[in-house]
Amino acid sequence: AMRLLPRATAKAIYIKSYWTGPGYDRVAARSSLIAAELFDTAVNMGPAQAGSFLQRSLNALNRRGADYAEL
Repeated sequence: AMRLLPRATAKAIYIKSYWTGPGYDRVAARSSLIAAELFDTAVNMGPAQAGSFLQRSLNALNRRGADYAEL
């Protein structure tokens, strides 16, 4: 039962699976707000979907490739 899972274990799972694993800790160095949104999305929809949303957003804001190559 999830009720019996120690809080420290749950926290370690969340950190590994939804924060450091997908690299959102590195995003937080640039923007804590974006990293928080990525974390929330990853928990609810999965890290792959959160990463896809980030890539699509960065490509949309790229000024047609003027800032960096499309992701």
